[in-house]
This record gives sequence, structure tokens and C-alpha cells, in this order.
Amino acid sequence: MRNRNLRVLATGIAALGAAGALVAAAGPATGATPDVIACGNTRICLYPDIGYGGQPWTWPNDSSDGNISDVGANDKASSITNNSNYYVRFYANSYGGEPHVCLHPHSSISDLRSYSMNDKISSFYSSNTACAS
Repeated sequence: MRNRNLRVLATGIAALGAAGALVAAAGPATGATPDVIACGNTRICLYPDIGYGGQPWTWPNDSSDGNISDVGANDKASSITNNSNYYVRFYANSYGGEPHVCLHPHSSISDLRSYSMNDKISSFYSSNTACAS
């Protein structure tokens, strides 16, 4: 009887091990974080998804202003990165106005919902003028 119980226990352990291997082979769950495409050095990037997900729209470091509807990004950004050496103000309206959010050089915002700017950015302006505190 004791040997039979040990065989049943061993068979159960082997079955659990096989099930675990199948789960591991299946890969990550569908809710996994999307791959992040890095914003290039000295670039200004707007991402369509929260957490820097999706293919970003990018501008070079020396861009002074941009109406982002020119590249099809109008009202589509959910996260932003400023890898430039300038302060960048992102506006909900074309070419300025309120509301806006300002990023210091080499900073980012992973979720624009916390600034009430998700899917609202229409333009940006970069300069040497610091953001207001």
C-alpha cells in the first residue's frame, strides 16, 4: 500500500511539472507590457500609448516648434519624452495657448492622463526658457 501511494504521489508531481512547463512555454500573458521603442538621444518623442508604447513620432533636438498634425500625431500622444537640451512645452492647441505641460531637458511623462493631456497634444515649442514652477 505504501509503495502504491508513493507511485501515485510521484505521478502527480510529474504531471504538475509537465503542466508548469506548458505554461512557461506559452509565453507572457496578453496583458504584458508592450515593447518600448527608445527615444533617440537629443530627440523629442510623442508616443501613442501610455508607458512609452507604440511607434513614437520624433523631432530633432533643434526643433523650435512643431504643429504635430503635420505628421498625423494630433491628439494622439499618451506619453512624451524630451531628450533634447531645451525646455519643451506641449500644448493642447495648435501653436500655443492653454492648457499645456512643460518638460525639462532630458525628462519624460509616462502617462499624460495625470496632467489631463492624454490624447490632447496638438503642438510644442522648445526654448532655453525654463518651465514655470
